[in-house]
Amino acid sequence: MNDDSQRGRFEAGFEVHVDRERLRKDPLTDDGFRADLEALIEQALQSNARPLEACDHRLAAILNRHSMENGSDTPDYVLADFLHGCLVAQQQALRARSGHRGDGDTRPVPPAILAGYLARCLAAFDELIRDRAVHYGV
Repeated sequence: MNDDSQRGRFEAGFEVHVDRERLRKDPLTDDGFRADLEALIEQALQSNARPLEACDHRLAAILNRHSMENGSDTPDYVLADFLHGCLVAQQQALRARSGHRGDGDTRPVPPAILAGYLARCLAAFDELIRDRAVHYGV
């Protein structure tokens, strides 16, 4: 069996090229993604649950529905864990800031602001992956 017959119905020399940049969705401009994030956060806050638990399959499903994994070629569940870590770090920083200032500010961050913050975290992660690939010529 020669190489041409292994290509099946494709012509000899035909290569499949996926332009990841074309498939990439921008979390900062995808209003549907941010709206879905906001709804998930709102739902978690109303049920007195911690927003976006690390293994929350709903967050991974939102990432998948909006093809957010395309920007970094990272599995949805990995991105969900990353965003959970960003949320935890943000909450810890707000508590530390409040403690440092001594103001006792415990007001919750509104869901729309949290959704925007998480979208920016995801966009920064995508940029980090792209910059690393450029640096190493990958």
